Amino acid sequence: MPLGTSIHENASVHFNVYPDPADQLVNFVVEGIESDRASVLVMDNTGRIITREAINNGRATVRTAMFANGMYIYRVVQGDREIHRGKFIVAH
Repeated sequence: MPLGTSIHENASVHFNVYPDPADQLVNFVVEGIESDRASVLVMDNTGRIITREAINNGRATVRTAMFANGMYIYRVVQGDREIHRGKFIVAH
């Protein structure tokens, strides 16, 4: 998956992740899934989970102000099922 703002379409599921690169926060917009059971996992380059944020009303915001500069992997999950995976960059 290329770096940058990510928009992924799978059937009727849509993802938008911005800004990329992020400074203080990164926004996740998810349409087409039951967001009350979905969350975003953010991992560093070693695969360690840095944070987990619930998706409410199709949106989640991750504060990145305390993250080190670099690339991060995110996973959108619903229960035990991965819905989407991507990357974003933090640059302060």
